[in-house]
Amino acid sequence: MSALWEPGAHRLTLRVVLGQAHADAARELAEELVRGQVSFMLPHGDYLIVNQRRFLHGREALHSG
Repeated sequence: MSALWEPGAHRLTLRVVLGQAHADAARELAEELVRGQVSFMLPHGDYLIVNQRRFLHGREALHSG
């Protein structure tokens, strides 16, 4: 593992050289995450509480309107 600090960067970037087995596992994980993805919109004013130890979550960029 090596650390890289780029001029103007706000954080340290770590580079890790992985073998083929790691690359295959990462690809399989990415494919599974996309396959199990669920997308929905919450009505204005609603919110959702998620246990972050049980679910991987994200959101798309907010749009005006």
